[in-house]
Amino acid sequence: MSVFLIPVKPDQVGHVTILYWLLGERTPTQSISHKEMPSYNDHKAFVKSRPYAGWYLVATDEDQEVVGTVYITGRNELGISIFNKFQGKGYGKAAIREIMALHEGPYYANINPANEPSLFFFDECLGFKLLQVTYVLA
Repeated sequence: MSVFLIPVKPDQVGHVTILYWLLGERTPTQSISHKEMPSYNDHKAFVKSRPYAGWYLVATDEDQEVVGTVYITGRNELGISIFNKFQGKGYGKAAIREIMALHEGPYYANINPANEPSLFFFDECLGFKLLQVTYVLA
């Protein structure tokens, strides 16, 4: 399985819209950064802020259909989200490998402890090891 990474262009409405649709599929257990869906304008402002060191749309090699997104922060934290209908087909693993080929490690993944599929994915499928558990009092 191979994928093509397309750098996110914050000024391209299509990129912002795809990212918003993808965000809309996320459940509360898949997120550690927000508890509710932002407005489209808040989302657009976030994308335009260029929050990541590298942010890409994940597309199939065959027909360049966008299947998700992958990013890396300035602290080498990886994040990935694949549209529900494309999950379990190897796109996530291929995307993580592609982004790691573009950016030097070591790599980290912050995962909501209730997100069992992501915990399994990073541990069992990619070989990441548990480093710490972090708590917050808000």
